[in-house]
Amino acid sequence: MTAVLQGCTCTPLSDASGDQLIAWARGEGEPPTDIGTVDWLLAHCDSGVVWGHRRSGSWSLSTTAFPAVSPSLLAAAVQELRMFGPEEELLLWRDEGRMAGRRLRESTEDSDEDARPLDDFRVLLGTRVVSDPQQGFTLVTDEGGSRQAVPVELGRDDLGRHSWLRLRLRHYLERSADPDTEGVLRVAASRLVDITRESLPLPGTQT
Repeated sequence: MTAVLQGCTCTPLSDASGDQLIAWARGEGEPPTDIGTVDWLLAHCDSGVVWGHRRSGSWSLSTTAFPAVSPSLLAAAVQELRMFGPEEELLLWRDEGRMAGRRLRESTEDSDEDARPLDDFRVLLGTRVVSDPQQGFTLVTDEGGSRQAVPVELGRDDLGRHSWLRLRLRHYLERSADPDTEGVLRVAASRLVDITRESLPLPGTQT
């Protein structure tokens, strides 16, 4: 059943769709016929994080570029997987031993200006580049020594005190129907949209 929220539609994904998405990401199957624009993949697995980027319709995974840091994308090991881009997000998660999923897709059917979607940003782990780019991925680390292979090509000095990677999120709102809070807006669903690099000017410089 498709649910309509302010600015998007939300559709459940079947087990078969989840298996198809993972196989597609691994290069072992075809994408769903109605797939929109999804450029990025982020999967949390039992033994680590897998990133992916999509070029010319095919996925490249951090597993291939940096296998010592990024585990293989195995269906049995996936705890959560997101494929996302400007138009939609496909989300899978493990629920009591099986994969559940949903699709959030942009909609232009907005009628409530106050409840329009809101964009938000989260800083990604990684304050220092520790490798040259490989196959579109760069190995980064933070002060605690945690590492991940992000799907962006970075130079050795591209991250630091005044520059960082960020995830762009979009929150979709709905009005409460509860008599005690009727009309109050709340976040009904959220999705990932893009990966960006943010830089601030050094103190004393002009932009």
